[in-house]
Amino acid sequence: MLDGRQPPNTAPVWHRGVTDIAIELHETVHPARWCITFADLKFFRSEVHRAIQDGQNFHENFSEYGPSIYAVNEHYIKPTTAGAGKMSWALMMNPDGLDCDLFITHAWQEDVFEFTDKVLTSWPWRARHAWCCMLANPQNLDIGALLQSPSLSPFALALQSSKYMLVVPNRHKSVYTRLWCGYEACLAFQSDKIIRTASPSIWGEVVCSWLRMLPALLIGLIVGILVNLGQMDPFLKFILIMRMIAVFASLVSQHCGQMRLCLIANHVGLLARS
Repeated sequence: MLDGRQPPNTAPVWHRGVTDIAIELHETVHPARWCITFADLKFFRSEVHRAIQDGQNFHENFSEYGPSIYAVNEHYIKPTTAGAGKMSWALMMNPDGLDCDLFITHAWQEDVFEFTDKVLTSWPWRARHAWCCMLANPQNLDIGALLQSPSLSPFALALQSSKYMLVVPNRHKSVYTRLWCGYEACLAFQSDKIIRTASPSIWGEVVCSWLRMLPALLIGLIVGILVNLGQMDPFLKFILIMRMIAVFASLVSQHCGQMRLCLIANHVGLLARS
């Protein structure tokens, strides 16, 4: 594995052709070992993000989800691995290969940050190494030659070696519009693999849920205190409670972007002021 997660920037000086060396590397290392680690995938994401920040042209318009996998392959994976010797991105990072625990299936139609974020969030905690076609296969070589026999392809061999299969859906089309994904699903089912579906992080929704619960907790606490203050005028108690509801509803709406809570805060505030 490369030290400091830095891919090589220039091709090494070979006594033979670079392409021959890359082919030999992929013939020597078993296809099921063309794997990456969790840290490798995080590094891959950060490198693509850095390329975007540096103004690299991916030749397509993209949203906050990043450029498509197709564009990333053409304008990041291929140039990077070509400079390192034309091996795959996975073997560039781990030249000796890694045992496959997790097989990732996806349709290439997703955007890169959508893909990486879902995989990083859904990565099984017992899985150490993952096989992903865009990073495992040598994109600068003749991949078609590796796919002459589907049952002996790198896809099938890696899937047979894995314990888990992670299906990565996307915002555009079903992954099963791609024939290879259907074939991989069939193999995984026949081999009794543990099949999981990748999903984005829900921590934002969890935080908002807690923030929605917090006003009720605090208001209940305040009401309990006010009830025990027997000398306070009941009308003043009511006004104070209404104002507290308005304050907390306003705070929650700012954190969670809930327009309905904003309206509640405004109406309750007006009621308490009148």
